[in-house]
Formats: sequence, C-alpha cells, structure tokens
Amino acid sequence: LMSAQGGYTGCRTKLVFSVVSNRELIKVEKLVHDIDPECFMVVTRVSEVRGKGFSISKFTNYVESYQDKLLAVNPEGMAMSFLSNHDMDRIGGAFILENNMRMAANLYLLAPGSPMIYYGDELAMTGAKDPDCRRGMLWDESRQDKDMLTWYKRLLRLRKEIPAITRGETAAEQTRDEEGLIRVTKALDGQEVTLLFHAGEGTVELPELSGKTELLTGQVFDGKVAGITALVLQ
Repeated sequence: LMSAQGGYTGCRTKLVFSVVSNRELIKVEKLVHDIDPECFMVVTRVSEVRGKGFSISKFTNYVESYQDKLLAVNPEGMAMSFLSNHDMDRIGGAFILENNMRMAANLYLLAPGSPMIYYGDELAMTGAKDPDCRRGMLWDESRQDKDMLTWYKRLLRLRKEIPAITRGETAAEQTRDEEGLIRVTKALDGQEVTLLFHAGEGTVELPELSGKTELLTGQVFDGKVAGITALVLQ
C-alpha cells in the first residue's frame, strides 16, 4: 500500500502496487473489479524485478554493451536516451515515488549521449499508456512539482559546466550489487569527476572520497552515501 497523488485531480489517495505474472493478470483484474467496479488500474509490463534476476552489474553491463554496439556502427554516434515518450507510460506514472523519479533522471542526464526530455517529465507529470501519455501539458503551476524542476535544472547545469561527465574517458568504474552502488570516475583534459549512483535504502561509506565537493548541493562530502540518490564529486 502506497501514498499517491492523482495526476489530473491532484488529490491524495492510496494505491496498491503489485507484481504478478501475465497468466495471473486477468484473474487479478477480475478480483479487483469485483471488489471495486470503479477502480482505476494501470498495468505496465516488466521483464524483471529486483530480487529475481536484477542487479546493478547487469544494468551497467547492458548500458556499456549498448554503447559499444552503437560506436561500432558509427564511431561518432551517440545515444538519444529518454525516460518517457508518446508511445509508453510516463515515468511519473511508472515511478510513483519521487526518489525513484529523481534517480531515473540522474542516470540518464549524467550519462553520455543526447538526452531527450519528454514534455512534463521535468515536472513529474503523470500519464499511463497511450493515449493518456499524450495528455496536454500541465500548465497549472499549483500542480507542478517545482522541486523536480529544480533538480532537472541542476543536473543539466552540471552537464554543461563539467564536460568530463558526458565526454570524459572512464578512468575507473566499480559496481557493488549488494549495496546498490555504481561508482564511475571520468577524466577529460586534466579534469576529473566521480559519479556515485546509489539505488539502496541503506548507507554506504566511502571514506577515501571524503573532503571532495558534492557539486549538486555545493556541500563537502562526508564519505557517506545514504538512501536513493546520486552524487557528483570533484
């Protein structure tokens, strides 16, 4: 049971999140509508869930493999990455929790390539499968997620100010599946930056990096990465 906010009405409500097999989906839909005929259901297909085949290493290996295949076809090519588009559920509909939406933005805006921001993603705009994902832009500022917009602006500012993030050579890389941590150090023209992506709920200690400046917040890094977040250290 999770707390949520209606994308159209803006009303706070409760929702049930569940992962079921395709063969059980029809039974679940019938059961739910027998209980509440007016219930609204959003169904998204997934191939894996955490704890059954998913790992941080598998994610990074997939991304690296895709980049290698792209460059093999065109050495000057770059990936156009996105979280949502007009043919799929919006990221704001698939990821209800704000931390997860931020983490998704961290992963593709702090990566090489040319990111495409589907209108409204920067405001955590919701939308289910087509045609709901094509709903009109959320112009009502009282319903816009301004914190998410501020976060997107910070990420984009760093992409522009620190070219090593997106164009640098990978000087070092480490994944820790049990802790949900990705650590990447990039270097370009004598400039070096370390990216930390943490997808776990606990705390990871990296004392060897303490004292560096965390560029997204401007604070001095204390050597601890807590919760679902990303850090950019220099």
